[in-house]
Amino acid sequence: MTDEFDYAAFVKQHRAKFVKRLEKPDFGDFETKFGVRAPASLKQLYALTDALIDVPVTVEVSASLVEIQSFTPMDSTTIEACSKYDWKFFEFAVGSENESLLFPLHGSEKVHVDHEGNGQDVEQTDIDFEKLLDQLRKTGK
Repeated sequence: MTDEFDYAAFVKQHRAKFVKRLEKPDFGDFETKFGVRAPASLKQLYALTDALIDVPVTVEVSASLVEIQSFTPMDSTTIEACSKYDWKFFEFAVGSENESLLFPLHGSEKVHVDHEGNGQDVEQTDIDFEKLLDQLRKTGK
């Protein structure tokens, strides 16, 4: 007797779990691990639940295109993974080329990119996080 794997049901269940993680950011764990209060900009991002779920999305910010493949849940798994950045950045999304999109915890709120996702190749972009939020609000995504 062979049981057929219900791929559609598996995907639906996996997505439901992922959405639940996105909808419940753990600001307490964030503040404990990073040693700072959760920035208002990050709180505003995670309040845009529909935008976090409805991906991929491309937004134009300061003549730059930001292609977001998926947003990252703010939960213990993601927060702990940010230790590779010495607690200086929070990974809020993954770009279309699998690069990590980072929110800096100190200094300017310019989006940073980790091209390899390993903490070794991080650079600042010209993309202002607040403008990214504005575009997400305007497009409804």
